[in-house]
Amino acid sequence: MRSLLFVAAAALSLASCSQTTGSIDTAIQKNLPQICSAAATAHSAFVIVASTGNGKQRTVAREAAAYAALDAVCKNPSSDR
Repeated sequence: MRSLLFVAAAALSLASCSQTTGSIDTAIQKNLPQICSAAATAHSAFVIVASTGNGKQRTVAREAAAYAALDAVCKNPSSDR
């Protein structure tokens, strides 16, 4: 789960960089659908596990915030430019 969040954070930071090149933009556009799909799957699994009550509330809140941020980009990728 952490590695997925790191990949998403890296993609977002690259997308917001003011000196991106066309090849970086192309790579992000190409890989964003896979990142979003993997994140949705991981989020669904996390929600199921979290519903058992065997996790810390702080972890659940952090995951929800991270997923909400990534989900906003996934739903409207052009808004991050």
